[in-house]
Amino acid sequence: ETIVNVLDVKKDVGLWHAVQTSVMNMLHIISVPYALMKVNPLSWIQKVCQYKAKVACVKSRDMHWAPVAHRDQRDVNLSSLRMLLVADGSNPWSISSCDTFLNVFQSKGLRSEVRCPCASPEALTVAIRRPAEEGSAPPGRGVLSTQDLSHGVIRIDSEEKLSVLTLQDVGSVMPGALMCTVKAEGLPLLCKADEIGELVVCTVATGTSYHGLPGMTKTMFEVVPASNGGA
Repeated sequence: ETIVNVLDVKKDVGLWHAVQTSVMNMLHIISVPYALMKVNPLSWIQKVCQYKAKVACVKSRDMHWAPVAHRDQRDVNLSSLRMLLVADGSNPWSISSCDTFLNVFQSKGLRSEVRCPCASPEALTVAIRRPAEEGSAPPGRGVLSTQDLSHGVIRIDSEEKLSVLTLQDVGSVMPGALMCTVKAEGLPLLCKADEIGELVVCTVATGTSYHGLPGMTKTMFEVVPASNGGA
């Protein structure tokens, strides 16, 4: 398979999927430097069409500029994509970028279920080599009323109201992994449904310690989440 990457290969999602994934899974990586993206925002889409790439790793900025510049580009066909990995999917502005990109390029073969917003590589929420099931649902979205954000009381509301927040899913937990959200400060208490916290991941794919730093290892790796009742 071929992956088209626009991200920085020295860190985060670009490092995980443009370098390590290619080495470990023998994938063909087409890396598009950001300097070229400034001159031609459609360069990554052109590479997807040219090589019939299955996966593209981009940011919401790349999806924002592409619809503006695509008018001069003919013969665009994105039907080969099975995953469009959006590295900054946790940012609020990525929602409108994803929607606009889909509306413009859906007629060019882009399927809604290929969008895969991702929060961060540390969360290990993306498995590129695990093909999506046929007919799988697109990334989840929910519209929350700002008046009901009270740690557990969430109401699905319509998007037309000005008093709501639109959130989108940032990926699925990898098979065999466990994940929860705990308070970022103090004891690692489990967060409520709409409470901000820190992700805790338990899987064989994550690290187990800091070499030679037992204190930091105990703080970062030996975390036992607990409920407010102490269980």
